Amino acid sequence: LNMEHTALIPADVKEQLLNPQSYFPDSLADNVLLLQAIIYKLGFKRIIRISSGFHDQIIAFTSHLPHVMAVSLINSDVEARNTEIYMGGSYRDATRVADINEDLWTELFLGNKENLLEVIDDFMAEMGRFREDLAKGDRVALNKRLKRATKRRRRLNK
Repeated sequence: LNMEHTALIPADVKEQLLNPQSYFPDSLADNVLLLQAIIYKLGFKRIIRISSGFHDQIIAFTSHLPHVMAVSLINSDVEARNTEIYMGGSYRDATRVADINEDLWTELFLGNKENLLEVIDDFMAEMGRFREDLAKGDRVALNKRLKRATKRRRRLNK
């Protein structure tokens, strides 16, 4: 802790930061219970314990991939098209997270590179299947794909 930046920190909090062992339980289980209590007091509704490996996988899919998709969608646009004049809610919603802190997200992407590459590959494979169905004009396959997505998306809202 750099003491020159602590002028506004109350003395008791400063003491906890400097001597955490005197304020926190000794056992891992007690520390987890303390952390859970703090998290609930912050207003979170549930806590799910997962391994660090699964955390990295699920974050790659639920956070990193949507950012990659938004950035890629924005960057795939032809600037001369003046998209901002014509865009509607779908494009706005799909690209919201492309307004990004590039330094932070570069580090996040590289820090979870293997998991992110895996979910990008899975997404690109799905896009390839969608493209194939569209190119063939396969109404049944497209409809089935859209119906499956609708059902899965609605389950997320429950």
